[in-house]
Amino acid sequence: MDSDATDAVPPMDVKTRRRSSASESSKKKPFKQLSIGVLANYVAFAVRRTHNEICAQVSEVLSTHGLTPGQFAVLMVIGHNPAPTQMDVGRTLDIQKANFVPLIAGLEKRGLVVRAACAADRRAQRLRLTAAGRALLRKAIRAHDNYDARLAKKMGGRNNLQLIEELNKVFVLLREVPPAIESAQVDNAAP
Repeated sequence: MDSDATDAVPPMDVKTRRRSSASESSKKKPFKQLSIGVLANYVAFAVRRTHNEICAQVSEVLSTHGLTPGQFAVLMVIGHNPAPTQMDVGRTLDIQKANFVPLIAGLEKRGLVVRAACAADRRAQRLRLTAAGRALLRKAIRAHDNYDARLAKKMGGRNNLQLIEELNKVFVLLREVPPAIESAQVDNAAP
């Protein structure tokens, strides 16, 4: 059987492949950086842009272990909680059931996670990491820790914990206070 160059590529999700291709082509073809106007002053825009870049980089780091950031997070939560239910893991990570069920099925098929019916509620599924799942999680944690250390160094040796604390505060505040829709009501008001 003939082997082509794609056989040597480590497993990574489709988004990462698209990003890598786009990133490589943008290096070859310079483009004119346009003004983003007041977008530069919006917290949501800055967070989204930063999120996209960090997720792309973390995807690349984790792909060397055959994981996506979502799979890594699921393994982490399962590994740090005694036999959590499938529903609790999904809710903790804000993953919709329609996306979470195939994610768990994939991890189970790879021999990283096992599901078992809950004794108290046979409809609920309890999750546990297998020995292979624990070993892969340890490797992925080391890779992610190395990424975080490099990021901290790029930020001038700053401790990431302060940044994480501030981001978590913002997250909690946003969850507690729904977005104001006053401007939309004003814009839609009859003249």
